[in-house]
Amino acid sequence: MAIYDKYYLQEDYFGDPYPELIEVFNGFDRNKKVLDLGCGQGRDSIAIGKLGFNVVGVDVSEVGIKQMNETARTNKLDITGIVSIYTDYPTIKKHDIILMDSMFHFYKKDLEAETKLLTNLLHEVKDGAIIVLVVQYSKQRIKTMQKIIEASGVSLQLKEEKIFTYQEFNSDFYMCVIQKD
Repeated sequence: MAIYDKYYLQEDYFGDPYPELIEVFNGFDRNKKVLDLGCGQGRDSIAIGKLGFNVVGVDVSEVGIKQMNETARTNKLDITGIVSIYTDYPTIKKHDIILMDSMFHFYKKDLEAETKLLTNLLHEVKDGAIIVLVVQYSKQRIKTMQKIIEASGVSLQLKEEKIFTYQEFNSDFYMCVIQKD
């Protein structure tokens, strides 16, 4: 049983997607293939699928993936949910847009593994791929993420960044959109 399975027994545990995230995806070409790593119950995947994107959502929670796949089927959305550890997902290069919403926390105990994950992801995505990263706001967290991105040695362009308040949790988040050259 995955750690989040018990939380996902409650439908829509994390609430609605961030309006700011949907606004960003509204600006993307609908022919792009999206990979949502750590998709949980599909909060973002379903909203992005409703925009007309082909989405693959990957999460370790069988409960969350089952819920997302059922919603996708009911709404006839082009979404595929896969139960997997996101670090084991083998076909990352097939995707044009990679979303990692609240995947990184950069706590001391997780820093090494998260640094490796983000660095590997930046190296593995195809040229031209767009990476959308969302983290709960803190100056230290943003500084750490930026440091990891810079240290990766991957040529990237910052396309957009913003800080916003997510009303459902009354919490601030930072989002950056980068593109691999």
